[in-house]
Amino acid sequence: MPILVGILLYLGMQSLVIGIPSIGGSSEAREAQVVDVIVRDGTWILPLRNGIIPSKPPLYHWLGALISQALGRVDEFSVRFNSQIAASIVMLFVSIVAYRFAQFSNARLGGSHPRRSALLGAAITSMTYGFYVMANQAMVDMTFTLCVWGALASVATTSRADGKPEGRGSRLARFGFFIFCALGVLARGPVGAALPVFLVGLGGVVCLGPRRTAREFLRPSLGWLAFCFPLAWYYCAYRVGGDAFVQRQILFENLQRITGGTHVNSESWWFYGPSFLRTTFPFGILVLLLLWKALRQHQTVSYPSADRSRRWLPCILCVGGIALFSLSSGKRHSYLLPLAPLVAVQLAVEVSRLFELGGERIRERSLRAGRRFLRVNTAIIVVVLGVGAVLSGLDYSSFPRVSLAIPPILHVVERFGLVLVAIVAFGSFALRRAHEGVFRTLWFQYAALLTLAVNAGAAVKAHLKGYDEMAHVWLSAARDGEQLAVVKHPFDEYFDPMLYYVRRPVRVVSTEAAAFHCEAHLVYVAKREWVESRHDSLRRLITRGAILRERLLAQSDNAIRDVVMFRCDALDGATDHTLSTPAMKEATLKQRAARARVPRT
Repeated sequence: MPILVGILLYLGMQSLVIGIPSIGGSSEAREAQVVDVIVRDGTWILPLRNGIIPSKPPLYHWLGALISQALGRVDEFSVRFNSQIAASIVMLFVSIVAYRFAQFSNARLGGSHPRRSALLGAAITSMTYGFYVMANQAMVDMTFTLCVWGALASVATTSRADGKPEGRGSRLARFGFFIFCALGVLARGPVGAALPVFLVGLGGVVCLGPRRTAREFLRPSLGWLAFCFPLAWYYCAYRVGGDAFVQRQILFENLQRITGGTHVNSESWWFYGPSFLRTTFPFGILVLLLLWKALRQHQTVSYPSADRSRRWLPCILCVGGIALFSLSSGKRHSYLLPLAPLVAVQLAVEVSRLFELGGERIRERSLRAGRRFLRVNTAIIVVVLGVGAVLSGLDYSSFPRVSLAIPPILHVVERFGLVLVAIVAFGSFALRRAHEGVFRTLWFQYAALLTLAVNAGAAVKAHLKGYDEMAHVWLSAARDGEQLAVVKHPFDEYFDPMLYYVRRPVRVVSTEAAAFHCEAHLVYVAKREWVESRHDSLRRLITRGAILRERLLAQSDNAIRDVVMFRCDALDGATDHTLSTPAMKEATLKQRAARARVPRT
């Protein structure tokens, strides 16, 4: 019960700020567009992003659409809340797996405290950098992680303390395991079933041996029927999307990402080494130190080598998962997200064992250290709130770049201020309470500081890009419902944040087309480099031009990411003019400056 209450409080704390940062990246905008299309058009089978096949199966989008419909809107909060709910459930599953692994470790080695391990598992997971960042993103990765850990928890909860599933518990374990595998396919594709099968299979080989593990997998289960749902969706999506669906979601996402290709984000084979330390920071480094210490002392340890390998089972699964992902040519940091909670399980059980074997002396020392950290964190929180109060009363308009970054930071601090005050009060009260109260308060304090830092940074980053403002200018240029069009490469995702904030159908014109026909009554946007590379015959058609810039780039002369907005129909008797935003230097430029940026002959 304390763990569940803590997770609910954590979810409530995150819900206050996840809607503040605007969409500032293509990864979030891509998935948020699909949610918006489902809510707006009701196309649940294969929602198209302006005619483009979505890159992932629809489980995340369905859940996001249901939340958005319940709230009556599609915005930053509604598309991200799905990930926060999934992250909270993952924390619960991690605590269950940590509890069962501590019991398993006790049966073999002794010294673990299951309840403490469960609490530490949830707390460490919530404060892992990569996990926390992805929990605040409108992306499919956290939903996929939920499916993976649901499969792991299904096996863990119905296994005996000695790791040997049997009887009715074994049947329930297989049923739940295959249910979550099927949901994983709906969340991420075939890897949604391949990863949990690999992790559970590797764990079974270590604990039970290959023969018993193979028998457990091959025994019939009603859970196999769950795969009818993703197969039915793939069939229906193929009926809607045809060959384009096969090329994008089956061949490109599942084959070319493994073998490599022109548009695949290929990295070196060692990419996931430093990436894993980044994703699990700072706890991955602590586990490596504990593992190094154990390897140096293994000569003096009396228990058998088999038990020693079982003690480090989460680390073995991490290494196996990293090796599996390293076989693929396409690599991203977010792919390792399902493996990050394994570090929390390993560290939770090892720290719990340290508390138990260290006796009363270690517990008293940790209690004193925890109280010191509470005082330090309280001082930090007070300073942060004080600095926010001072900044809110200053006039920094004479510093353009500073004036761009300060408002979103103040928004996060003001929105989160009451929560920080409550945590300070709770921490002061916990100083007089028992051992567990101090460490629960430490968990919430560090979670609050992490929330403040990450969301303030995300808010500043998205605000400096200003895609929402660029989209507003693009919309305002359309007269009487004129259609909008974007000229881009099919795999170019730079415009996706703008397309999300436009919230209406946009025609996508491929830069790979043999010829570009500039149609009347369309308002185009394209990258400046593409416009300037066109022949004079095309540039002669452009009668109006304007430069759209990100807010930060508007303060400099850097034109690398300039976006040109243009149209091809001149109004009779009208004067050409430049469209821009108040935050841009080009806001007051007239026809001469516009023609200089988009020359014509």
